[in-house]
Amino acid sequence: MKKRVVRISGKHYQSLREHLFPGDGCEAVALALCGRLETATTQGLMVHKLLLIPHDQCHERTPMRVSWSAAVGMDLYEEAMAKKMAILKIHSHPTDYADFSETDDYSDTELFSSLHGWTDDGLPHASAVMMQGGDMIARFVTADLKFEPVDCVTVAGSDLTFFRRTLKGSKFAEAQLRTAQAFGDKTVKQLASLTVGVVGTSGTGSWIIEQLSRLGVGKLVLVDPDEMEDKNLNRIINSRASDSALSMPTRFITDLQHFQPSPVIIDQTQQPVVTVVHDLSLGIPFRHELAAVFSSKRLSLVLTDAGSIEQLAVQVFLFQPIPVNQGHFRGIAQQTEGRDDG
Repeated sequence: MKKRVVRISGKHYQSLREHLFPGDGCEAVALALCGRLETATTQGLMVHKLLLIPHDQCHERTPMRVSWSAAVGMDLYEEAMAKKMAILKIHSHPTDYADFSETDDYSDTELFSSLHGWTDDGLPHASAVMMQGGDMIARFVTADLKFEPVDCVTVAGSDLTFFRRTLKGSKFAEAQLRTAQAFGDKTVKQLASLTVGVVGTSGTGSWIIEQLSRLGVGKLVLVDPDEMEDKNLNRIINSRASDSALSMPTRFITDLQHFQPSPVIIDQTQQPVVTVVHDLSLGIPFRHELAAVFSSKRLSLVLTDAGSIEQLAVQVFLFQPIPVNQGHFRGIAQQTEGRDDG
């Protein structure tokens, strides 16, 4: 089964919060035009444009429901049809009810039955709810009007925020008890759900890898084309003379698996703790191959040697992959928001 995701920029998220919670305790609603992402493992929507439905144009606004004329979004529906894009409906739950209500089910069925007839492409649209604290849940609505829960709503702004679907019985490893006491259960579960890449695994990178593992990050992807040498022993944590001639990332596997023999279980799925990427060349080709690796694996990125790719992690590859070309990577982030191809 593919992972279902919705991605929102920090600017759009802030606009939604301000509009959906005007301070009167009543529900409000907005629509979003979304690009589509389809890979072998992921089905995603990315918000490109918002339509904040004016509060005074709603037929009814109470703490439990909101209704409005569907004609308000006609221009957005036409654009979605012309560009094969998706419509995302977002409304608020000022009562902090963290699920879709029966009223929401009825409203979504009514809206999306008409919308699917309008776009007529067989592709899903989506509905989302925002609670007063800013948390979000979402679901896809298929052409046959089935509701499919979204696994993660990602907000990419000055910080990365993940609103993940919580499964009953989810837990974290006992080894993370102290981390939970310091930072809370939610932080521990958030860390356990992440895949983090570390580029460069020697003097600085080895300490980062150690700390990420002990904090309970669910999966690490280590990128380094070099082999271990005796001259590295004085600066790489836990390194031994017997590690000589091993690839730099490979030498970490045993150490990390001794500490955490199995990953933290959040979604009742098993994943390897470490993926090793070490067959990359150096120089400019290395940067392009690196970009392709992190794009295909959909990773956040920790750089231990800042350079011209320092903005890839937050702004591009965790948010939305785009084709790699021969230009430099700075500024790519600013190009993603206006793209119309998903």
